[in-house]
Amino acid sequence: LALDYEVLVNAVSVKYPHVSGHVFIEKMVQVPFRVPRLELTQATFLDDLVPNWTMQHAGSVPGGFADVAYEVSTLGLGANPRQIKRFINSTLVLLRVAEQKALSVDPDLLAGVVGLQLKWPGEYQDFADAVMNDDPSPVSGLVEADEPELQRYSKRFFRTEMTSAELRPVLNLTHAVGPAEAASAYSDSIVAPSVPIPGGATALREVNRQRVIDALAANGFGQIRPNSEAYYLADRPNLRVKIGKTVVRFEERDIEGEWRLGVSALLTQDVDYSLTLIANPERLAQDVRAGVTKYFSPDAFVTT
Repeated sequence: LALDYEVLVNAVSVKYPHVSGHVFIEKMVQVPFRVPRLELTQATFLDDLVPNWTMQHAGSVPGGFADVAYEVSTLGLGANPRQIKRFINSTLVLLRVAEQKALSVDPDLLAGVVGLQLKWPGEYQDFADAVMNDDPSPVSGLVEADEPELQRYSKRFFRTEMTSAELRPVLNLTHAVGPAEAASAYSDSIVAPSVPIPGGATALREVNRQRVIDALAANGFGQIRPNSEAYYLADRPNLRVKIGKTVVRFEERDIEGEWRLGVSALLTQDVDYSLTLIANPERLAQDVRAGVTKYFSPDAFVTT
């Protein structure tokens, strides 16, 4: 493979002496590499991944942490070694912060939230916005998710009856762990409508949610599958619109099939912008690409 690559570079340099053969070939040939899934042994995986885990860290974490970390790693993080190490490091730091501030935080819940944030950053932002806006049932969007993997994970780490008041201390700790997202929906307040709606923010979200659904239907968007909250245009399969409990997310699929958040618009205050994007596919593609490429390489996405 290396020999063939050099032959190509030399051929390009002869034919086009004004350009770099290496640069030209790198634009043409891309070899994606997926980190292989780890075969984790529950009893020893922390020792295998973290140098001197037993000697330096095991005594500073709550009992049972290894079992919880294993579940986060296998149910949520796909046994990805980079993500697992990030999860462990982040959780250890947050546990230390909670200890220094004398905060009473459920370590299992903390670990579950960090795993959610790393694996599903868009859904985490939707969840965080629901908590910060005192949604009466902030967990329902997770445990009723249409993605089976997310649903299984959420049912393991979150109880349906959890309240926003119960979850807020954990969210205040974890909101800086995940990668920055474009047009983040994370907010600790909402903007009141110019004309008050009986029922407050919850009722306003439902009104605007229906406006978005109607606009999607009027502009030719179809559901990815029946009863799904995700919508797409047949001629733009790498873009989707996903309606959450509190936000509308506009996402693009990368070359490995992962959906990346480009724009996140609150149902309480950004619905007009959402409707503008839905009505204009060219602007939708442009704004989403601008959002995702702030945090991911443009080469990670196919031409929309």
